[in-house]
Amino acid sequence: MVIIVIVLVGIGALTTQLSSFNALSSTAQVTSYDCVDSDHGFNPLVPGVTYSERKTYIDTCASDSQLIEYGCDTNGISLVKVNCKCSEARCR
Repeated sequence: MVIIVIVLVGIGALTTQLSSFNALSSTAQVTSYDCVDSDHGFNPLVPGVTYSERKTYIDTCASDSQLIEYGCDTNGISLVKVNCKCSEARCR
């Protein structure tokens, strides 16, 4: 089991437990303190849009077997690559 903790500015901490997904990596993409994620954090089952004052990122399938999931962290926007059956910007 993999546990990923994401801190949402102004909302608090959200802990997501993953049992059937394989999270590969997380790298900061944008440095901004004003960040909003439409699927409320790291949620590979729901397609979402994450944006800051300067950038917008849309969760997307990199392939049929990998999701690129964006979310907010204390540095702004980060991404996680998730190995799963991916279609319509979410894990199935």
